[in-house]
Amino acid sequence: MNNSVTLKIDAQTKDKIIDFYQDFKIDSTENYVIFVAKYENVVIKIYANKKGEFKALFSGENALKEAQIFDENASLNITKEKINEGWIDELDQIGSDEVGVGDLFGPTVVVACFVSTNDIPYLKSLGVNDSKKLTEEKILTIAPLLMERLPYSSLTMSNQKLNEMLEIGEKKLALEAKMHNCAQLNVLNKINKCVPIYLDQFLNPSTYYKYLENDTIVPNLYFKAKGESYYPSIACSSIIARYIFLARMNELNEKYNVQFPLGAGQKVDEFLDDFLKSHSLEETKNLVKAHFVNFKNKVENVDKD
Repeated sequence: MNNSVTLKIDAQTKDKIIDFYQDFKIDSTENYVIFVAKYENVVIKIYANKKGEFKALFSGENALKEAQIFDENASLNITKEKINEGWIDELDQIGSDEVGVGDLFGPTVVVACFVSTNDIPYLKSLGVNDSKKLTEEKILTIAPLLMERLPYSSLTMSNQKLNEMLEIGEKKLALEAKMHNCAQLNVLNKINKCVPIYLDQFLNPSTYYKYLENDTIVPNLYFKAKGESYYPSIACSSIIARYIFLARMNELNEKYNVQFPLGAGQKVDEFLDDFLKSHSLEETKNLVKAHFVNFKNKVENVDKD
């Protein structure tokens, strides 16, 4: 499976991507291609047209995760297959999803939950859908209802912990795989019966299993890109995870008396500049995903000064 993600980007984001992958640059003679890099399993290409417009193409098994560094709303390119407009399995099931991986600020949250056939009418009455398609107000309303009704497990990794793990050589996607597997196992132990388990796919199954080769792995695991559109268990996990993520962000907002921005775009860059004027680089590092280009650029600028 060759995943790919295409982003329409402005000149500033173009420069960020080139800077981020500069050490992995490779030669190319393709027309309209101004930059090519190969980073681990992903090839990154930047195209420029005659109008001065840019787009970035990420291709490879980890394409989505790399693209989400620059656009939290990035999604896999899907050809010929339309996004499903209804759940394809409404029988008993477990599903898991993650939130926060594309945000500079805020933790990584993974949630798995169990949905039974008897829950389906109730979920439909609530308007359950992928959390990305729901307003924040809707999520804050229905997530507590789901958490009260459905067996679930949530795991949260702070950015400080993530940074520490990456600094000792752990892989970001391996950490996420372990969080998903752990949450799934927790729910499986709660319900104590065999059901299919669905994972919102974020990397190839072979790589996922390689990261978990020393762990106990759940049985009956199925991978599906944009799984929240196909399975109610993933949709519910997505909503609960988003709710927990927003709660943690609210705690940060209250602690620092500011409104931390979501994502990793230009507004985040501007906020980061202002935040660093009144907070140390070390304190800020504990609040961000330090491998993001947004923060790396700030560190380099401080070092130059």
